[in-house]
Amino acid sequence: MGAAGTYPSSLGRVVGFPDNEPRADFKFPISRVDRECALRGVAITVHTRNFQVARNLQALQSTSDGDYTRFGSPEHLKEVVFACETFCVAGCCGLDAFDLDARIIHWRLQSLPRFEVLKQSDALMQQIASHDGPVSSSEDLYRVWENANDCLDYLSAWRWEIVCAMAGQLERIGSPKERLIEARTHGRYAFAQEIQRLRRECGQSDESRIVEVDLLVATFDEHDPLIRQSVLDAQQELASRGVAPYSEANARPCPCTKS
Repeated sequence: MGAAGTYPSSLGRVVGFPDNEPRADFKFPISRVDRECALRGVAITVHTRNFQVARNLQALQSTSDGDYTRFGSPEHLKEVVFACETFCVAGCCGLDAFDLDARIIHWRLQSLPRFEVLKQSDALMQQIASHDGPVSSSEDLYRVWENANDCLDYLSAWRWEIVCAMAGQLERIGSPKERLIEARTHGRYAFAQEIQRLRRECGQSDESRIVEVDLLVATFDEHDPLIRQSVLDAQQELASRGVAPYSEANARPCPCTKS
């Protein structure tokens, strides 16, 4: 292990850095580094969120015994998972590190047996479905689910993107509402991911379009258990922006007003 602020030589070779070269603020292919860390069982001192990584790993190690079903993605499917690890590293941000995007998956499938990837995805889901209790993935997703259904909901979103990639459907088809309706058929996580994708398409500077997305989401059925949280989150965001009628619904009456 190198000194604080330097890159460990064993990991530096992975990304082409000279041994023990000080790198205080460099950028590096963090998904590759994360995998190397997992293989070697070492920690990186230069990652700004190392302590979060350590906490995530410790939590998984301490809760993945007993009645927990533990899994790691099969060989070819794992390569697809790693390719989508673009926002951060799973050891740090968990599922938020992954960009479930058919375009990325399509690119990665060019060098993989694509039908085998789909078969592995289905086999993994069948394995999870046979277990009722908690599920953990400490090898690649760094996540613990309270029950098998929640895990299957997440894996269903992956499967949808894999099928789209195999079919060459790399761009979303239809209006934003049609896209959300389609995403809803693939589960809670797929619906939430489609909302995030619509927001990213708006661009961070176009506030009016982001509000339009939230207004659309807010019109969905808040009593639908699969999408309830996403709908309530959109309504709360609109209320915080002062958008009617959600701002009025959350407005508190003046305490001095007489009834």
